[in-house]
Amino acid sequence: MKTLTEEILDVISKSEVVTIATAGPDGPHLVATWGDFIAQLDTGDGKTLLIPAGGYKTTETNLGKDNRVALIAGSKQVPGKSGSGGGFRLTGTGRIESNGKWKDMVAEKFPWARAAFVIEVEGAEQLL
Repeated sequence: MKTLTEEILDVISKSEVVTIATAGPDGPHLVATWGDFIAQLDTGDGKTLLIPAGGYKTTETNLGKDNRVALIAGSKQVPGKSGSGGGFRLTGTGRIESNGKWKDMVAEKFPWARAAFVIEVEGAEQLL
């Protein structure tokens, strides 16, 4: 089942910054990426997001203990609930892959990436 609708993917592609949260021993840990980085890595399966990972060392440690992930994307360029912009909170599980098909796909577009941050989206809620 596809969780990532065309509307969600449009918001992500037009988001300047996308924020991702994981849970760590000191509480929530936030990282960010550019929306167009995600948009360039379409997996085509309607549920998997890929993010080029240059750093994300704390995120990787957190995912090793608790693989839950939350992501926020929003853009004023896409109509939303109130017409002033659209935004979504996505939830799911994540992992960092330093080899395999997702890493290869990321490396083609982003040769500087040490790994692929793979997010399997399980839920989506429109916030804006």
